[in-house]
Amino acid sequence: MITFSEKQNKKLIQIYLECLYSRKELIQYQYPYQLFYEDDAIGEHFEKCRFVLLEFLLDRIPGIADKSGIKLSNPEIEKIASEKINEILKVVAPDINKYAEEVTVTYIDLSPSLETNIDDESINLDEDF
Repeated sequence: MITFSEKQNKKLIQIYLECLYSRKELIQYQYPYQLFYEDDAIGEHFEKCRFVLLEFLLDRIPGIADKSGIKLSNPEIEKIASEKINEILKVVAPDINKYAEEVTVTYIDLSPSLETNIDDESINLDEDF
């Protein structure tokens, strides 16, 4: 069984929070015909930070296991990393909520504003598709 020291846990929290607060402004693009969800940019940033932590853990867990004389398969390493991330996310949940309130999200609509000769009333995408 792999155990993490308090110092290692603090380091993991630090890594996540540094990633989280590395972006004070997020940009969310709205593409034509794409459903719009107001918190997509924030959610993507949370996932990016989770991935940074995952990569760090996947890199470090085999070394920790070797020092303890434990051999782990890749699925075992991934399971340990996933469990540790879930543990860390519970600890930083208040920081995540605070960040979501403080971050600035700029929304950019990429829908073209085309002027055409087509009668707008003749096309109803909801009915035609």
